[in-house]
Amino acid sequence: HENMALSLGTSIVWGLHSFQHSLSPYYRTMAGCLPGSYYYESVLRAGSSTIKWFTDSIGCNEPVSSRSQHKSPESILEKASEAIKPGCDGLLTIPYWKGGMMPFDDPSSRGMTVGWSDYHTKAHLYRSILEGIAFELRLVLEGYRSTLDIYPQIFRAGGGGASSKLWCQIVSDVTGVNVSVCDDVESTALGAAMLTAWGLGYFKNLEDASKAMCGKSINYTANPENHDTYSNLYNSFYKKLYPLMRDCLNDIGKFALQQ
Repeated sequence: HENMALSLGTSIVWGLHSFQHSLSPYYRTMAGCLPGSYYYESVLRAGSSTIKWFTDSIGCNEPVSSRSQHKSPESILEKASEAIKPGCDGLLTIPYWKGGMMPFDDPSSRGMTVGWSDYHTKAHLYRSILEGIAFELRLVLEGYRSTLDIYPQIFRAGGGGASSKLWCQIVSDVTGVNVSVCDDVESTALGAAMLTAWGLGYFKNLEDASKAMCGKSINYTANPENHDTYSNLYNSFYKKLYPLMRDCLNDIGKFALQQ
């Protein structure tokens, strides 16, 4: 249980295999790919899709001089966000753009960003979304710890979002978990290929297939000072925000669906 899979894709999906059966609102329990195993999987419906929403709706009107350098809106915003301190000068985002799954199971709920002031910029909001998703990872990981007495040491990360060095570092800083990104960030397809190669007999076990096919990794380790800052924000504000606003965010989501 040292390792946990993490896909920073359109949705955020993370989980681990176990030979122990357990049920919890923090994960859904499915049959694992190893004989006799279970897979505990957690999902945040809106992940990289929230980043795309932001760049398409708010963050894409960058100066022509910047666009002419063939830089994507994401790379421009990421560069600007690197200069912003952890915690975004008091801006916090609950990333339920497509409702909440674990642990609240509120599909009609909506997200929110709080703490606005006149010194905040687009880059603040962009980074706040990255941080909010990382805070949500931590919230669910705390559930794994309380239910299974498991808190991973390493995220084996993939998906398009894993190509963002800033986001991977934020995930590590917020959760305190090291992040390891394989050369091929399309980890879901790679995992399916490993299972196929093992099933066809090219490798005697799945571990050998993984070692042969994963390649080198880029590794991120939590910055202790940043982790302390994020822990303060998480414990003092983040984990309290949604329970306080839950009824309102569900009602406004239901209202929007009726329009």
